[in-house]
Order: sequence, then structure tokens, then C-alpha cells
Amino acid sequence: GELKKNPVNFVPNFDDSELEPAVLPSIFPNLLINGTTGIAIGMATEMPPHNFEEIIDATIAKLQNPNLSFSQLCSIVKGPDFPTGGIIYGTKGIEESFETGRTLKNKIQLFSKFVITRDNKNKYIEITEIPYGVVKSDLVYSIDVLISQNEMDGVLEIKDQSDREGIKIVITLENDANEKSIMRYLFSKTKLQINYSYNNMVIKNNSPQLLNLNNLITSYVEHISDIKTKTLTYDVEKHKLRLEIVLGFLKVTEITDEIIEVIRKSEGSKAGVIQDLMNIFGFTKNQATAIAELRLYKLSKTDYNEFKNEKDYLENEINYINSLLEDKDKFTFYLINLLKELRNEFPSPRRTQIVDREYNFDYDEKDLIKEEIINVAISKFGYIKRLSQKVIESNDFSTYVLKDEDYLTFYNQVNTMDTFLIFTNFGNYAIIPIYKIEECKWKDNGIHLSDFVDLQSGEVVVSVIEVSDWNSNLFVTIATRNGIVKRTPIKEFEVSRTV
Repeated sequence: GELKKNPVNFVPNFDDSELEPAVLPSIFPNLLINGTTGIAIGMATEMPPHNFEEIIDATIAKLQNPNLSFSQLCSIVKGPDFPTGGIIYGTKGIEESFETGRTLKNKIQLFSKFVITRDNKNKYIEITEIPYGVVKSDLVYSIDVLISQNEMDGVLEIKDQSDREGIKIVITLENDANEKSIMRYLFSKTKLQINYSYNNMVIKNNSPQLLNLNNLITSYVEHISDIKTKTLTYDVEKHKLRLEIVLGFLKVTEITDEIIEVIRKSEGSKAGVIQDLMNIFGFTKNQATAIAELRLYKLSKTDYNEFKNEKDYLENEINYINSLLEDKDKFTFYLINLLKELRNEFPSPRRTQIVDREYNFDYDEKDLIKEEIINVAISKFGYIKRLSQKVIESNDFSTYVLKDEDYLTFYNQVNTMDTFLIFTNFGNYAIIPIYKIEECKWKDNGIHLSDFVDLQSGEVVVSVIEVSDWNSNLFVTIATRNGIVKRTPIKEFEVSRTV
């Protein structure tokens, strides 16, 4: 098709065995629509896909107004449009990438799409779209690991029910689970949400260049203008050549018998016939060659009206193409119509939704915790054990494992929603949410306090307080061996030492 019209330069291929086009002569904006990724020595490219209709509309706007402003361009091209859909929260990263060609300070945050459903027994999070480039099986596995590690209370299981109709990952929740906090946790811990970065490094004029959106649209306009100028030039030259031959055929219809007689009398060679036609009747070489190649019976049956109609058509086409090549405004209008036809041929609704606000990742960790009463023991040397009631009832406390010279400074039933305020002999304190203490076996030493906070050599636990409400009207009284006593509201301890 278009390649036969020589619209682009040809260059040697990788081993110089043949020539190949330096660039494909397509008016379809492949680079912007499909995106690309690549890496080379000292540089890399990461360009996402964009929406076809938006890019075509932006190109039309650029043709109509070469001085199109950045804000006008951004009002047409909303942002990347990934084939896997998803939702982008916030537009600062998009605007920065469009303006500079690269994502610098602001992130482009791409989220999965999901819906919440429920029945009489459970709630369900149905994930219907995942971020571009995320491997679905890896994503499902990472969520399953979090479920198996009991990172989220109220989450029962995850199943991949995707089929040819599309993605469907179903997370089953207990009916009283907080689905908002669970999704915010999953967005922060898994690839249900990713950060995408632009890096529009391309080869232009045989050199690597970083192009912003305006540069890319301008380059696309230059590309299609150059391609169409060359193909139209090829077409008009082809039409001129054909018109020359058709004019010869029209002349033949007026003197058919004389031409047949000359051909019969000419010497046997084709070259002799051509030369006689040129000398006797004044045909051009192209006309004489075309006539000489016709069979005699065709000459006698030449249809004048057919060639007259073709002549009129060719003259109109030549005049039209010349008007496009000579009149910049007409040529621009021609390109705009081509782009509109292309857009109408391939309607492309946007798949990736863009929300003009940042996503709030905040969640209350207690929403992910199951409230229950558990047994906790803490020793002087800082060993902490969480024990189930079943383990307590099936063992004798005389067999409780302690190191030499160690003893329990705290043992009680506590609520997983509460917090430990632990004091040491060095006057330090630590705050440990009780739900973070993992369950232990009876014969284990337990989890050491140093897993939560840094301890100094010789530092031991002297007191443990269970706190249910930091705003309660309670005080902690501390006395030193030197007789100094200090009474402090309990809420003042909450500020900075939480694990």
C-alpha cells in the first residue's frame, strides 16, 4: 500500500542484507496509543497507552490551532488510558508528566476497580480491574499470604473466578468486617495499587529526546503531514503519467485506421513501431509505447467515451491534489477529515477512570483486628507470651518456661483492642498494641520486648499497664530511688512511643 509510494526513507537492516523502512508510514498514532517500554545504555523509555479518541481530538485541535495551550491540551487528553482499566486518583502526576515528559515529584497512582456485594452470610469484595502490568496470579497469591498470616481479621478467603468475560477476583469477608479499611490496607500492601511513572524518551531526528505531550502531538502532526505530502505527490505524478497515456488513446480513437496501417507497415521490432508512431503522429514516447503494447483488435474497438471520462477524472484529481499541496489551509482541512474518518472507524471509549482527588490511604488498624479476650504473660527479662485459653487450661502453670532468675511481672486476661504501657528500670517506656503480640506455644520462651523496641544492656521490665482509653482520667505515678515522685496523666504517654 503506502510503502509503494515511497513516503519514508529506507535504511539497511541489522545485518545490511536488505532495506527496511526507517519508520512505518501509518497515520495511526501507534506510539501514543499503544505506549512503549524499553531500556538502553544510560537511558530508558516508559510511555503508557493513551485513549485513541482523545489523541485524535488533540491532534485535530493542534492542526486547527498550532499555538494550542498546555491547559487546552490537558482538557482534551485526560491522562493515560490503560487496556486493563483501573482508576487513577489525583491529576498532579499526570499534569507534571504531560508538561515535562517525565514523572518527577508527583506520583500517578493507579488503583484496581472493585465492587462490594453481600448475601445473608458474608460480604464480598469483587475486584473487576487490576493495574496495568500487574500479574494477576502473583497479586492473588500476595493477598492470600496476608490472609493466611491473619493480617486482616474478618477476611476469610480469596478466589480467582476470572474467565473469558473478564477479571473477577473475589475476597470473602465476614458480615461485620470493615471493607473500607480492608481495601485501604490491601491498596497499601499489595499491587492492587501501583505507582506509574512516565519517561517519554524517544528517537527523533536520529537522536534520543525527552518529549512532553505537546512535543509528541506536534511530532505526530509533522509525521502525518510529511507522509501525506509524499503520498499525494506520488499520486499526482502517477495521475499525470496516466493522463498522458489516456490523451494518446483519445487521439488513437480519431485516427485508428491510420495507426493500424502504420503498425502493419513498420519493421517487426517493437522499437520500430514506437519510433514510427512518434515520428508520424507526434506521440510522446510513453504514449507510443502504450499504443504499441495494445493488440490490434483492441485498437479497433477503442471506446472514446471511456477514455474521455477517465481524462476528466484524472484532470480533476490532479487539480484537487495540486490544490492541497499548494494551499496550506486546504491541506490542513484534508488532514483533519482523514483523522475524523479514522476516529469514527475506531470508536474507543475511555477505560481508565480519572478522579480529580488524592486517595485517602488512612485506616484504623483496629478495623482489621478481631476483638477477643486473650491471656498474656510478660517477664522481668522482657519475654512476652500470648496464650490461648485452651493452652492455659491444658497445662500446669508450674511448668511455665522462664530463664534463670526471671519471673513474671504481668499476667492477665486482656483485650486485643487495648494497649500495653510497659516501663523499664531505666525509666524508659514502650507502647505495644496487644493485637501485635503473636500467639506462642506453652514451651516457647515467647517474643522478646526487643522485637518491638530497642533495649539497653541490663534493661528489664518493672511494670506493665493495660490501657483501654488514653483519654481516661488516669495517672501514672513514678518514684525513683532518690525519692523523686512524678504524677503524669496517662494520655501524655501516647504521643511518641507506639510500636
